[in-house]
Amino acid sequence: MKRSKLYIAIFCLLLLACSRKVAFVHNSGSRLSWGIRPERNGQSSEILTPPLEQQWMYRLNSSPGQSLVAADSIIAFGSKDGKIHLVDMTSGKGRQILKDREKIETTCVLTDSLLIIVKRIGYNSLRAVSLLDQSNRWSVNAGSIEGEPLVLYDKIVVGSDESNVRCFEIQTGKSIWKRKLSGRVRGSLASDKEMIYAVTDDHRIWSLSALTGEKIWQKDLDGTPISGAVISGKTVFTGCTNGWIGAFQTPDGQMLWETQVEGGIFSTPATEGTALYFGTSQGKLYALNMQNGKTIWQSSISGVFGSSPLLSGTTLYIGALNKQILAFNCQSGEELWKAELRGRIRTTPVIWKGMLIIGTEGRSVYGFVPES
Repeated sequence: MKRSKLYIAIFCLLLLACSRKVAFVHNSGSRLSWGIRPERNGQSSEILTPPLEQQWMYRLNSSPGQSLVAADSIIAFGSKDGKIHLVDMTSGKGRQILKDREKIETTCVLTDSLLIIVKRIGYNSLRAVSLLDQSNRWSVNAGSIEGEPLVLYDKIVVGSDESNVRCFEIQTGKSIWKRKLSGRVRGSLASDKEMIYAVTDDHRIWSLSALTGEKIWQKDLDGTPISGAVISGKTVFTGCTNGWIGAFQTPDGQMLWETQVEGGIFSTPATEGTALYFGTSQGKLYALNMQNGKTIWQSSISGVFGSSPLLSGTTLYIGALNKQILAFNCQSGEELWKAELRGRIRTTPVIWKGMLIIGTEGRSVYGFVPES
């Protein structure tokens, strides 16, 4: 508690003293990133019940990236013009703290007092910046990174279009291991702390040792995976752009079930332990039984789902390309609430301190709270 109060005090002093920069001190005990946990299960620890109302809107000069990260009372995210933004959750006001020379889509992760910045393409695609003085701590050329970085304790792991999965020390950027796969790494990596799971565009899912990168197993898929993997217990799931989705045992890769749905799966599913939730390119929202892959319920919208779902208690939040953010009941599939925003939604929502935060291709990020 004392450490957290000290960090907040330092942040306020630095913000008042610095007119051209935003300084931010981060408490490692409070952060929230895309996928919530290394398992990428999309399950929020907070319960936020709709209906919601807009509290603020933050405007950008470009579209935000596909992920947001929250720490203390700050939202951090990258945009497609190479900028990193910090936004105050209370007021929705903020300013850019970093700008890359290249106008390339960026994403970020907050860990301890470092901001880890990922560029989708370009040289030195992975770098760490101090949140105390904005100095560059380290940078490496990790290739073109399509998915979100995976933080495991004091390490960060990324997959690339060059077919590599690479692991680095967070504090120094030192390479720990590198594993060459047979295809380009798609989606975001997932981990159960012992193994790392990656999907490649040559229709495969891989299990690698988190410690050494050694291949444990690989299995063929019946389609092209883009959405990455999600883990629940001893099972890993992944979907493909042709609507195929399957479940595998994590220890040996044995397939447990496979099924076909209506529309392609382009975003990572979410799970709360009994059901698997995901949207498709045909505007179908599915809840599948995790044990056998059978449909529990199915809902439809007049559009295409564009984001991964976020689970909050019995509510599922998900964004769509028809510019709507929607909420559904997890048990029945009933639509509970929706709001139309300024642009198509590909950014996965997060919930932090009683607020739903979502970005759109209309160059905006929104904060929603329960209706008063």
